[in-house]
Amino acid sequence: MLDRRRVLAMLAASAASVPALSRAARAAAEMLGPRAVVALLYALHSGRAGGGQPLWEDPVQREELFTPALLAAFEADAERRRANPDEAPALNGDPFYDAQDWGLSGLSIGEPEAVETDVSEVRVEFQIFGDPRRLVYRLVWTGDGWRIDDIVYGEEAGGGHSLRGLLGG
Repeated sequence: MLDRRRVLAMLAASAASVPALSRAARAAAEMLGPRAVVALLYALHSGRAGGGQPLWEDPVQREELFTPALLAAFEADAERRRANPDEAPALNGDPFYDAQDWGLSGLSIGEPEAVETDVSEVRVEFQIFGDPRRLVYRLVWTGDGWRIDDIVYGEEAGGGHSLRGLLGG
């Protein structure tokens, strides 16, 4: 029988090599829980280094990763940028790396912490060109599985700033 780490590694490897998530990959992400969703996000996102369509705009993968509320915040921000192209964007960098550069190393995805029955937090640590980053992903259980609802940047889950706060949603 496969253990969780081995299934997660296989899932991340297959997700990184295939443009769209297969039904089996989605089912595995739901089965493995919040940590698997965050791991999938990084596996899929790393394949877009240096350009390409952001995950939150990808019509195939966006609904597999994010809550409708977070997607609405991304869309409202995009609409504000279109309406006011001369203003600085609310999101000025990569929200999953908390940086403008892509020199990620030492990615560590923690075990989920249950905040409530249908809400969980997953801590992620890594370095961008040697500069440490700590993020807390807040996930919500939906009828379709776990989805990312927000990201808190900084050392403490209650401190720093959040993705939804930046997006105004």
